[in-house]
Amino acid sequence: MKTLLTALLPAAMTLTGCLCGGWDGGQDQVLRTANGDAMQVCSNGGYSVMMANGTLLEGHISDDGTLIAGSTGETGARAFTMTTQPDGSKSSPELGAGWSSVTLDQVELDHAHVQCADLEMRAWWPNSAAYLPANTAFSRITFGITEQILLCSDGTALVPSISGEPERASYTSEAGKISVYGSLTIDAVYTAAGTAAGTLTATIPGQGVSVWTRTPVVAGQGCQ
Repeated sequence: MKTLLTALLPAAMTLTGCLCGGWDGGQDQVLRTANGDAMQVCSNGGYSVMMANGTLLEGHISDDGTLIAGSTGETGARAFTMTTQPDGSKSSPELGAGWSSVTLDQVELDHAHVQCADLEMRAWWPNSAAYLPANTAFSRITFGITEQILLCSDGTALVPSISGEPERASYTSEAGKISVYGSLTIDAVYTAAGTAAGTLTATIPGQGVSVWTRTPVVAGQGCQ
């Protein structure tokens, strides 16, 4: 039996994919396009993208089985979405089409895992999987009155209430998808393209869909 195992191990090492638990990165995935773009989807909930034109993106990623979404690490804003096409490839309005999974060997998986683990060293990483990494404010003007939504980095929020007055609430953020829990349950998506400040497209009960523009956060405005 020992002789048989000794003979099998070298053969197993030459196969692609992770065949044993001794290699890191077995749950990480790599996607590539024919243009030379590459994306790493990490088992720790992070991702990194290197486009052939030199554009770099990294942050948190979510996959609900239908839509894959990635946020920008520094802001928490949604950076891209991606869906699976009939041919099995993935397509993104922001990143283009033709993304396909690549099978890696054990050594490549280890190298990929190092990059994934490195994401956890970023300043934005600790709380940005569940909340926005920094206090973030949005406003809109309705009938001449300025309303504000303030999302704090500790998961608390200051938002409009049923009475119309601001109230303290809580929220979660997942790859730019914002859910606010107060007297009103607000579902929203925070997006920002390029250097734009960003917008919050929110669905508020009884009010429909509205667009809020990101504004500077004033010290002492409501976050701890």
